[in-house]
Amino acid sequence: AVMVRLNQDADADNLASTNLQSAESNLRDLSVGQATTEFTKLQVLVQLGSSLLAQANLNPGTVLGLFR
Repeated sequence: AVMVRLNQDADADNLASTNLQSAESNLRDLSVGQATTEFTKLQVLVQLGSSLLAQANLNPGTVLGLFR
């Protein structure tokens, strides 16, 4: 009976360890997903800013060309 109880305790410990590793893995995967989303958002904003600056630099040249 003592051996059965010890084996059950060992099995419960192994299951708890597996569940803990699984939970940690899920959290790490979530963090990677959030970081990727944030990086992509910032990358789009940088590209948008560059595009707006390029267009803003073109407009004064166009206006000056009208006066020539």
